[in-house]
Amino acid sequence: MDHSEQYFLSRPRRFGKSLLLDTLRELFAGNEALFRGLLIHPHWDWTTRYPVIRISFGGGLVHNRAELEQKIGEQLRINQDALGLRCTETGSGACFAELMRLAHAATGHRVVVLVDEYDKPILDNLTDPDTACATRDGLLNLIGIEFSREQRGVIGFEVETLLGDFRE
Repeated sequence: MDHSEQYFLSRPRRFGKSLLLDTLRELFAGNEALFRGLLIHPHWDWTTRYPVIRISFGGGLVHNRAELEQKIGEQLRINQDALGLRCTETGSGACFAELMRLAHAATGHRVVVLVDEYDKPILDNLTDPDTACATRDGLLNLIGIEFSREQRGVIGFEVETLLGDFRE
């Protein structure tokens, strides 16, 4: 990954978005055995293992901004454990930025960021516009870090999936 790539994916529920992110995680993590016999296998450099940060907002309901912060904190701890790294920053946005920098520094490779169901905490609160807006702002605090100037050389690949079903 010589330069950053960012992708946005919005598909209907039950369309395989989470499975796609799991597949990308295993691919970038270099888990070659999972891809033997598949078309990608001879075309991928299996000697390179990229640090992967995968955040999912799919499980459970988020009723307010405090619960969103708890969910983000949980996801960041899971990723710290998976990468064997520890953040010293306490705020979720600052910890996320630090985790990306630490992962990049530890491996020498750009970070892969996979965010699943990014909009679910907002959709959980559509009947309460004030809470939906506060939740949106909390998500922007987190995800906006990815687009900051400081992270441009740190992130190599990014995919965010959305539920985006506003019919209900």
